[in-house]
Order: sequence, then structure tokens, then C-alpha cells
Amino acid sequence: MAFAGKLRTRRKATPGSNSTSKPVASKTNVVCYPRTVQEQEYAKKQRERMLEYKVGALDNSGNTISRIYSRGDDFLIYEIADQKESESFRVLVDTQLEEDPNGYVRQYEKIKPELGEFRSILYKGVYDKSIKHRAAAAVSTAIRGDIDTARQIFQKINKQVHEEYESISSGRMRYVGAAFVLVCIFILVSFILYVCRAGSWILHIPLVKNFLYAATFSSVGGFVSICMNLREIEFERALSSWKYSVYGAQRILLAAFFGVIAYLLIASDVLLSFLTKSPNSYLAIMAICVISGFSEKLIPNALRRLESKED
Repeated sequence: MAFAGKLRTRRKATPGSNSTSKPVASKTNVVCYPRTVQEQEYAKKQRERMLEYKVGALDNSGNTISRIYSRGDDFLIYEIADQKESESFRVLVDTQLEEDPNGYVRQYEKIKPELGEFRSILYKGVYDKSIKHRAAAAVSTAIRGDIDTARQIFQKINKQVHEEYESISSGRMRYVGAAFVLVCIFILVSFILYVCRAGSWILHIPLVKNFLYAATFSSVGGFVSICMNLREIEFERALSSWKYSVYGAQRILLAAFFGVIAYLLIASDVLLSFLTKSPNSYLAIMAICVISGFSEKLIPNALRRLESKED
């Protein structure tokens, strides 16, 4: 904002005022617009620059714009792709008048501490997608001059994010805890069956024993999957604490069910029949059970392929 140029100001008319009176500079309700040829040329280039910023285009740092939250004549609030959550929220202030008589840059600087704090909590991965829209509204409000309202919006956002993060963290622990307890039960029962495998009562139920072994190995695979993908698992908001435990147990039971199906398909030579001819066929089948529990899509996809072959 280097060159100097005259700026014409206009006070908004009030009831009873003479609309033809000479313009008077005022500290409030001042409208500044390009007057000189230089200012008009600069404003024209600025409008062309702002029009170039759209979804899929590159910003002035070479990042791809993935979403635009708010746009004004002198600013743009947007999100960039392929960046960490805390670095994806961006603000661009490009004023139509190089000297920025409306103080948009100065007003944006005032809200930067709150914006920095907001960016610092985005790593918590809150699932309410409206949070960024509300933050964009706060920044645009600040740029237009209402700093106090913008700060209040940011305070409410930060409070909500912290509360939601604590709730989700507690829910995740309940989710993992329920899954872990159920896996331990499967392992304990299978261990008892293995220790007592020579008993006459077990010899009479070989199929049930094999089913339980398959369910145990697949439940272990399901628990490994939970631990590896815990941060990517999205939970519904405002869930009761016991529901997290139910979802954790449900995931393990589903994995165990897929393990039993995998054992049936292999043992009946419907799928991967070559494993039954392997010297260590039992271990190979249990390994497939672990994989079927780890991947929720393995068994459903296999069943779909079998169905398509029959058609």
C-alpha cells in the first residue's frame, strides 16, 4: 500500500438532512472508494485477482482451494486440500484500495490471536463440520469491524470443541474397553477348551470348538483394526456413555461372526480350498479368520462374488 492517492468520503444521509450538501468526512459510516485513475486501476486488478480464487484453483501460496466458507469484496475465507486440519483454514485479505482506509487488515490483525487458538484446537478432530463455517463468520464479522462479536463467537466455538473432545475421548475409551473385554472373554473360553481338549465332552463337540477358535482369532483381528483406526471412527454426537460400549461389543461380535463364516467357507472347500491341503492347514485357516475380522469387507465381498458366480 505504497502510493498516496486522494480518497473521497461520504457520510450516510440521515433523516432531515440535505442530500445535496457538501460531502463531509466522518469517523463513522465512512465509505471510501477509488477516485483517481491509479486507484481505479488498482481496484480493477484486485477484483480480477479475487475472481480467480474458486474451488479447485490455486491460492497465492500454490495450495489447492477445496472449499470457500466466506467471500467479500476485500477478503476470502477458505480451506485448502492436502494439509493438516490445523493448517487447512486460511484467510486472505486483499483490499480494493491499496492504502486500506477502511482498516480491514488492521481489524483482521486484532482477531488473529483468537483465530490462532481456533486453529490450534482443530487437531482434536471434532466432527461438527459447521465449526469452520462459524469460524469463517467470526473472521468476516471482525474484518467488517465488529471485533467484540467475533471474539464471542470464537469463545463459544472453543468451548464447544473442548467439551465435545472430552466427550468423544471418553466415548472412545468405553468403545475400546468393551471391545477389549469381549476379546478377553473369547480368548479365555478358547484357552479353557484348549486345555481341556482331551476331555470326552469336548471330543463330542469338535465343530463348536473350531467355531469358537475361529471366532476368537477373528475377534483379535477386529480389535487390532479398532486400535489402528480409532481416530478415524466417527461417533454420533451426544451419545449416552453405555452406547459406546455397545458399539464396541458389536464390532467384535461382527468380527467373530465373519471369522466363523470364513472357517465354514474354507472347511467346505467353497473358498480358498487349497488351504485345507496345506501341511499347516489349521493355522492357515486361523490366519484367514484374523484377516476376516480385521477387514469388515473381506467376507461380505467374498459372499457377493459367490452370489455373482451363481447368477
